[in-house]
Amino acid sequence: MAARAVGRLASVLAAALAIQALLPSWTHAAPVTQSIGAFDVKFYNSGDVYVDSAGTAYTGTQDWTAAQIDDVAAAIAVYAHRFSNRPGRQVNLYLMWDDAALYLLALVTDDSVAAPDPRQPTFAWKGDGIIFELGPDKRQLGPAELARKTDAYYVFGVTQGRAPLVAILRPNDRRTSFDILDKGRTTIAAAMARTADGYVLEARIPWQASNLNGAAAGAVFAANVEVTERKPGSFDNLGMMGTNEQRRLTAVRAHPAYWQDLELLP
Repeated sequence: MAARAVGRLASVLAAALAIQALLPSWTHAAPVTQSIGAFDVKFYNSGDVYVDSAGTAYTGTQDWTAAQIDDVAAAIAVYAHRFSNRPGRQVNLYLMWDDAALYLLALVTDDSVAAPDPRQPTFAWKGDGIIFELGPDKRQLGPAELARKTDAYYVFGVTQGRAPLVAILRPNDRRTSFDILDKGRTTIAAAMARTADGYVLEARIPWQASNLNGAAAGAVFAANVEVTERKPGSFDNLGMMGTNEQRRLTAVRAHPAYWQDLELLP
């Protein structure tokens, strides 16, 4: 059967930076704003309320120190250098499906590609690459409900060769984090190549490996896509760009209610 299109996942990746290993940012009545390259960055403190685009409010618990602000500015400066003066979108993502599998094609612009640690597939997301988050329909879930057994992160880390570093990460027993490596990753076929301005990734994810049922025209699943960036000089993650700005809030990453709807089109 010929592959068909997947629709209604965000058509353009939102420029939502998720700076890792730093304090979360929160809304302030009069936030301090710093301009770093193409970005205007606001810093918010304890007691301030951040209201996201869906109307959900979050209250800050700590103040930013001058040193932490400097650390954030230094990290974002890396993005400012890589994203400034570039026309058009930085990522083109295509999804197709058939009765056997889901297919992903990603064209990524990145002038400094850095691979994850090849010895640690569980942490493939810390390097440059793609995370495809996929799970069952989430439209009946409440915002406080945690990850389900069939939710997973499909991670494709760039490498020096043609085969990306592949990982399927499932929720832990507490369902609060995706850090359990699924052996089903060996059934995923994936290939990548460096390009003049970044890299291209192709992947085939069998429905059988996903443990998801009901792949048919009109079926709706929960999904997100993240493009990851490695911190220069280490195997730590610098940040992510993705289809859902709420994904950058650590408190909701294990809550599929915040994922996007992904509909299989005929």
